[in-house]
Amino acid sequence: MGEKLLTVRQAAELLQLSPLTIRAWIRRGKLRAVYLGSDAAGYRVPASEIERIIHGRDGGETQVQKEGACA
Repeated sequence: MGEKLLTVRQAAELLQLSPLTIRAWIRRGKLRAVYLGSDAAGYRVPASEIERIIHGRDGGETQVQKEGACA
């Protein structure tokens, strides 16, 4: 079973930030995300990324991963 993925809105609520900030962090590589292949579907943020940010485990810049791509 895979890791739980959150919508941008859910991630923003958990981090008490704007969805625009979450998207900017994804573009800058501050927050790892999976792109679901269309603008309508958008991005999903792994729950572990929220934990990493909350607990200050910022290991540096991360990359956006395309769905189905190997890491």
